[in-house]
Amino acid sequence: MKTTKVKMSLGITMIILFTVNWMFLTPDKLQWGGLFNQFPIVKYKVNPTMIGFNTGSKKSILDIIRSAGNLWSFQSGESHFKLSYNGLTTTAPAGYDQMGCTEEAKATVRALDNIIYASNVEDDDCSGQACTYIWSCEDKNEILHFDMQINASGYEWDMGTNHKKSYNLFTFVANQFGQLLGLSHCATGESEAECQAKVARQGTSNPTSDSLLYKVIEPEVIRTAMSADDQAGLKALYGELTPEEQNMKAEMQSFADKATAYCAAPCVTPDKETNAKYMLSGDEQQAIQIYWDELTSSNLNNRNWFLAKYRWIQDSYITAYSLNNKSAEFYMLDAFEKFDYYQANMLKESHEIERILLSVQITIRQKLLDDAKYELDPQFYKFVENELKILIQMRRRFIDASV
Repeated sequence: MKTTKVKMSLGITMIILFTVNWMFLTPDKLQWGGLFNQFPIVKYKVNPTMIGFNTGSKKSILDIIRSAGNLWSFQSGESHFKLSYNGLTTTAPAGYDQMGCTEEAKATVRALDNIIYASNVEDDDCSGQACTYIWSCEDKNEILHFDMQINASGYEWDMGTNHKKSYNLFTFVANQFGQLLGLSHCATGESEAECQAKVARQGTSNPTSDSLLYKVIEPEVIRTAMSADDQAGLKALYGELTPEEQNMKAEMQSFADKATAYCAAPCVTPDKETNAKYMLSGDEQQAIQIYWDELTSSNLNNRNWFLAKYRWIQDSYITAYSLNNKSAEFYMLDAFEKFDYYQANMLKESHEIERILLSVQITIRQKLLDDAKYELDPQFYKFVENELKILIQMRRRFIDASV
């Protein structure tokens, strides 16, 4: 299969978004999901083996990438779109010549991991600070796959401390994410007529200087939030949230606020309690040990099994609000608000059983938070943090009622 960087045989197009003179090219209304997916969820992974920055730890770089991706979600974008971080990978980026536009070939392309990686090797194909490669078929103008390359060498990168004469990594990655969603802006050197002709095709305007999608990113410039222009562009491609979805978004924030207020300080897991009243009882310790022993006897007490389980739960969590207009936070709020009634009408003899069950669930959540931060989407990870706060306080309430 003969290929080029602009057009591949069988009608597949790969668009290269690159930062030479801060110029980005995007065709007319190129977007994810096609006509029949009203809420695209685009997963991506990071290949940490290719991170070659001279400054910043791998964890700090991953935090920056995950946070930049989390900006392009329906909460901040006010639109039907979600970028979802899906963990680490050792997979190499996709090759130019392994694509096609038959239905079978497109399904294969969609199944590939979208990968973000950094390189400290000089690359003639990517001579700017960063490049994003997008694969799309011309028949539906639907984005099928992307890979993002960040050039670690040759540039001074700022990891958040605003070093002089350095490029802010968060700002660059956030900009690239916006590009791969299908957004565009005018290029330096274009005439006003050329600029307006380009943005008019998308039904948007050229991003303003406070936007993540602004056409120029100079050293020392830091942009960490979506502008009204960024939101308008995302809404033009993927649609605005309905009133029901706005309510769902408010419920998600309400759950976070109530979880923090509910768990009395110090809000710590039972194994870290300094108050003897709330420390793990002998029965709780035994129940937790039985849980781990049963997993071990079933060959399930291993990292791969836990990651598969957590990712399945994460997918369910994200799918719930993208398809049903009901979030996991909605159901947690409902349980939270009914807890007093539930507890008051429970037999005293059941309090110890509930305490033991909660201690096991707390242990499971804490293991997830300890072991899988860099394998899970930040939004889901935050939900589990807040869920844990609720479970901690519920356990304390059962202990208080039993005294």
